[in-house]
Amino acid sequence: MFAHRAPESAGQPIGPLVLGDYDVHVWCISVDSTEDKASDLQSILSVDECRRAEQFRDYDLGLRFRVFHLILRFLIGSYLKLDPGSVQFHRNR
Repeated sequence: MFAHRAPESAGQPIGPLVLGDYDVHVWCISVDSTEDKASDLQSILSVDECRRAEQFRDYDLGLRFRVFHLILRFLIGSYLKLDPGSVQFHRNR
């Protein structure tokens, strides 16, 4: 079993992540963040993600949504060797 500690600051490269045939990676991530970190990286989010974040009645919940999606983009991008901004999400409506 290997543990990988996520970077302390948003936007810091996570590094190449490799998932073997029988591997499972479990991530436990705090989405508590300062507004500065999220706003610096907000351009990475899609228009839909920004719109959904704005729909939260509580500003802090919208901020947590943005931070979570930023972290998710960095993780998926690291696994797929893609820029976090090029990761596309599709959801059922």
